[in-house]
Amino acid sequence: MPFLTEKLSPEQYRHSLEALFEIVAPAAVITNQAFVEEVKRARKNQTPRTILLSNQIHPARDPVLQALPGHQVPPEQTVLLQHSSGTTGLQKGVALSHTAVFNQLRSYTKALRLNDQDVIVSWLPLYHDMGLIAGFILPILTRIPLVLMSPFDWVRAPHRLMQATTRYHGTLTWLPNFAYNFCAQKIRASQMEGVDLTSLRAVINCSEPMHWGSHQMFLERFQPYGLRPEALGTCYAMAETVFAVTQGVSMHL
Repeated sequence: MPFLTEKLSPEQYRHSLEALFEIVAPAAVITNQAFVEEVKRARKNQTPRTILLSNQIHPARDPVLQALPGHQVPPEQTVLLQHSSGTTGLQKGVALSHTAVFNQLRSYTKALRLNDQDVIVSWLPLYHDMGLIAGFILPILTRIPLVLMSPFDWVRAPHRLMQATTRYHGTLTWLPNFAYNFCAQKIRASQMEGVDLTSLRAVINCSEPMHWGSHQMFLERFQPYGLRPEALGTCYAMAETVFAVTQGVSMHL
C-alpha cells in the first residue's frame, strides 16, 4: 500500500487504511518503524494481529512469518491483492492467484523477448501493478538484474534514471506518459554529462493514456545520448489481468 505523503489527506488516508484492514482482515502487516503508529491507529479489534518491522524480519528463518497461512496455499489460490488507486472510492482489491502471476510472467517475458543480457531499471512505486509486476516481481522471478530507486528520489531528480541506465547498462524501463514529458522538460544538459542510453532496447509507455507528442518530445531530448527511435514502445495493462494485456514494441536486440 502507498505511504502517507504530503499529497494525501491524512484523514482520508487513515480512513482508507482502516477500511482496508476491516475488509481484507490481514494476519500481519509488514512496515517500517516510522509507519508503525499509522498502522496501530488504523487497526480495530486487533486486526491485523501482527505488525512486523521490515528491517527485523528474515523470511527463511522467522517462525512468525513461517506460521502465517499464506505459506501453505495451492497454486490456484490467491497470492496477492492488487489494489486500485482509490481515486473514485475505496481501493478495490483484485485477487491474483499464484497461477495467474506465473502465466503472466511466462507470456510477458516471451513478448518482451527477455534474455540473460537484460537489466531492468525502475523508479516505479511497488503499490502500483506496473511497478510491482514489471519493476519487481518480473525481474526477481526471472533472475534478471534489477536497478530500483525510490519514486521520491526520481521525482526530485529525474536525471538519476538516465545515470542509472548508463551505469548499469539498463535495457528495459517502464514509464507512465507524464514521465516522458517530465524527463524531457526537467532534466538539464548539465545533468546528462557522461550519459549513454544506447543500451536501452525498450522504454515502454504504460498505465496512462499515451500521447505520440510525449514520445516525440522524449526522443528529441534524449536521442543525442544514444536513445534509438525503435526503443520507444507501448503497453496496455490492467491489474485485473495481473499486468500486461498487449505489448507493442520492436524490441531491438
